[in-house]
Amino acid sequence: RLVDIGCDLFVVVSCCVRAMKETKEDPSDRTPIELADQACRLARRRIGERFRQVRRNDDTSTYRVARRAMEGRYAWLEAGIVAAPATGGEGAASGAGPAVATGEADAES
Repeated sequence: RLVDIGCDLFVVVSCCVRAMKETKEDPSDRTPIELADQACRLARRRIGERFRQVRRNDDTSTYRVARRAMEGRYAWLEAGIVAAPATGGEGAASGAGPAVATGEADAES
């Protein structure tokens, strides 16, 4: 979130510098200012939202679920998913494609 804020601040500065340069070259053309103003408005809104997300987010609960997933708590969710390819041997070299996890039969082999 903070990196996104930094990127948007870079956008604001870049737009303003370019608009000032263009306006200095042709003071009668105000279109660079219009475009920079709009870009800055959008960036300002995104920055505000990102700061709110820094204070109010689901990071703690998401981290908790991720830790539990790493501990195997949600292993049931993996049932029927394509198994990881073998690391060598005939399965990887044969080109037969991925094996499909089926449950008990996979545990016996």
